[in-house]
Amino acid sequence: MRPLFLHSSGLGPRQWARTVATLGGQAPPLIGYDGAGWRGESYAWTDDCDALTPLLTPDTDLVGHSYGGFLALQLARRYEVRSVAVWEPVVLSVLDDHFRQDELALDQADDDLAAWLARFLGFWQVDWRAMSPDQQAPFLAHGRKVQAEVRALIRDKTTLSAYAEVRAPVLLLSGAETVPASNQMCDRLAAALPAARHERVPNCGHMGPLTRRDALHDRLTRFWATLP
Repeated sequence: MRPLFLHSSGLGPRQWARTVATLGGQAPPLIGYDGAGWRGESYAWTDDCDALTPLLTPDTDLVGHSYGGFLALQLARRYEVRSVAVWEPVVLSVLDDHFRQDELALDQADDDLAAWLARFLGFWQVDWRAMSPDQQAPFLAHGRKVQAEVRALIRDKTTLSAYAEVRAPVLLLSGAETVPASNQMCDRLAAALPAARHERVPNCGHMGPLTRRDALHDRLTRFWATLP
């Protein structure tokens, strides 16, 4: 078992520190986090995939949250891995058009980074104003990369039939209290992926890997125990 944890936009690899301490594995920084190689130049999500590829083996258990979940699925389309576990991967390309209207407010970079981050987190029902300075700090530090990630997701055209290329077993997790757009993304992925199991975790939403960490650990442990 070789867990590889891919973090969500804004939080960086520290998101997974307690999980790695409990379950083992590694949580590398994506490009632009913790000094990992991005200084504001052009960006495509394939850049992060290329950077992560040397860490993959056929024994890798990919785990991703949000943007990290999107990257995990893209990697699993292309490379052999043992398993994939994703919490609400952001696969905007599979959404109905009426959900995609909400993306337009995020497609334009704002000179006021805090205002843009408030809109971004508001999409996930997170109140920027209610966050402490310590909670806001990583988003402000990585905000321009977060904007680049969001723009890359908005422009992505991956189809459900392309996601069906993932042959590894997939555990798809979502919060029972998440936003409707995420429900649609997860439901459509669950129907398209050939070896997926979808579980809704009670009493949480999109940020469940942080707010319901024990529930995540329990589900990962049980999922991995079923694998050869």
